[in-house]
Parts: sequence; C-alpha cells; structure tokens
Amino acid sequence: LSAAIAAMDTDPEVKYIGMQSLTTLDYAKRMRVRYGLELPPSREVNGGLTLTPQLFWYDKPHVSRAAHYREVVLRDAPNRVGEC
Repeated sequence: LSAAIAAMDTDPEVKYIGMQSLTTLDYAKRMRVRYGLELPPSREVNGGLTLTPQLFWYDKPHVSRAAHYREVVLRDAPNRVGEC
C-alpha cells in the first residue's frame, strides 16, 4: 500500500490504483482479445510496483486521489442531506 501511495505522490498522472484481482490479471491481453484495444504498456514505478493502465473503474480494493474521487466518481452524487 505504501508503494501505491508513493507512486501517486511522485506521479500526478496516477490517480487510481486498483489492487490486483482475477479481473485484472492479464488485463492488457484481455482488452486486446475481447475488444481489439491496445493499451499503453505497463510501467514500473517506485521500486518494483508495476502499473497497468485500465479502461474501466473497478470498485474492488483500490486507492485513489481524493480530488479524482470528487471530480469523477462523486461528480453527480447528491451532496446534501436528504438528496438521496
């Protein structure tokens, strides 16, 4: 977890890091085979942490910048009591 946070602290383009799961194993290959999409290559950051770009937001365990959450995930969410 500390490596993920350090990656986000050193690279402002990293806004979301999902923890590996069965869904994300061989993710780039799955996107290529299933959708014909070629993802940018995975890259290594901060002492061995490998990040693979993802096309979808998965709600599995993850870390994210608070600002990214507010701007992307909660953008259209009700924000006052009783608006749900």
